[in-house]
Amino acid sequence: MTDSSRHAIEWGDFSFDLDGGDIRALRWRGADVLQRLHVAVRDDAWGTVPGVVGRMESSFGRDRARICFSSDHSAAGLPLVWTGTLELTATTLTATFDGTALEPMSVNRMGWCLLHPLTQVGSALECRMGDSTWSGTVPGLVSPQRVGSNGDLEPAWGPFSALVIETSDLRLDMQFEGDFFETEDQRNWTDASFKTYSTPLSLPRPQQFGRGSQIQQVVTIDLSPIGPTATLPEAPLPPARGGSRWSALMEQLVPDADLKAVREAVDTVRVRVHADDMNDAGITDPLIRRVSAAGPWELEVHAPRHADWEGLATLLSAVPAPECLIVLPADAISGTAEETTSVELLAEARRGLGPLPTVWGGGTPLNFCELQRNPLAHLDLISCTYSPTVHAADDRSIEETPQSYPAIAATAHAVAPQAAFSIGPLRDGVSGPESWLAESFSAWDRAGVDRICTLSVSDLAKDGRLTRAGAAVAHARESR
Repeated sequence: MTDSSRHAIEWGDFSFDLDGGDIRALRWRGADVLQRLHVAVRDDAWGTVPGVVGRMESSFGRDRARICFSSDHSAAGLPLVWTGTLELTATTLTATFDGTALEPMSVNRMGWCLLHPLTQVGSALECRMGDSTWSGTVPGLVSPQRVGSNGDLEPAWGPFSALVIETSDLRLDMQFEGDFFETEDQRNWTDASFKTYSTPLSLPRPQQFGRGSQIQQVVTIDLSPIGPTATLPEAPLPPARGGSRWSALMEQLVPDADLKAVREAVDTVRVRVHADDMNDAGITDPLIRRVSAAGPWELEVHAPRHADWEGLATLLSAVPAPECLIVLPADAISGTAEETTSVELLAEARRGLGPLPTVWGGGTPLNFCELQRNPLAHLDLISCTYSPTVHAADDRSIEETPQSYPAIAATAHAVAPQAAFSIGPLRDGVSGPESWLAESFSAWDRAGVDRICTLSVSDLAKDGRLTRAGAAVAHARESR
């Protein structure tokens, strides 16, 4: 057994990293079990509420191991304290959550989250809820998170009280007590996992707890080996399409020297115009004229239905045509009809701008989640943005995200085979470990994305020289 203070645990056939109260990279007899096991606490606005982990106590005996710790979320504004217990036997992991509401509180989610690794793609699934059983396969392409007729978000599978996953190496029998659980495909948000979580999305939320309320959950994972003749069902991804075209985003005027430096780091520049500025010559004219005069360019317009396209059409008739024009809904809200480019919005843009652009794109300024659950057949190019910090902002989680890119690119090409796929820009600016930025863009390129909008020009250059982020983009592009 390795000393738990070093966060690397080996006991019996188990190995994992202990990170505060989280278990990461859980393996049994060398086979992947879970990418992560942790408690998630989300407030009534879906914000993650961090807890302060108390003293951890552990014992590792011959037949049983036990790790116990506490967490207090009061400092972050939620009156919740809980105790977590992890118990191991030769073939079983039991995780217990015992929580207490110190005052009345509202939460959207609270309890254990199990992140299943992408190495389990192709594994057999079985969900049980009472006498009902559902069987399937962990999918290779990204499972859409659809919106039901009543407005509820629908999981990839579930809800359930028991879940079985059979890989080529082992069988995982998971039992859940204290709440019902379901699973979503986190690749919709570029997370590299499938997440099993408590409290189905179809139930009313937020959940209300009175002062002194006791909350308990127990997750039990029984493990058993599978014979050497077992194989995973076929679940291949389509082959990547090849190299991509890289751009930088420009929304406002920047010094000529900065624009010149960025153009040397990317293939083209994407101009973004918002609805309020479409007919403001003082904003759109100098921006588009400067970019279009200096080389290849793209145009991204955020517009509402019934926008006035006249001023933009006049300007575009006097400059070199963009390589592509991407029309996005100005006020996209996830889960609504306005989250992606509708047939009607694109038709209005075509009528207003005429035949100038040759590639007409659209999509969403949100995630791949919103993109793929809507009609896309009317588009020559589909586009979405991404962020590595939708569900977790720690370095380790961010560094794992590129594992999801091949499936995202393959899914985009499968659901819209007529369209090129554009990813980006990276939302929320530069985040994560320094080495991740270049790896992220390189990974998108390897995945077969057709266009990559990296970051804004102001992120990539300053005073006529590339910033650290700009140098990372240039290096990644040159290393293709």
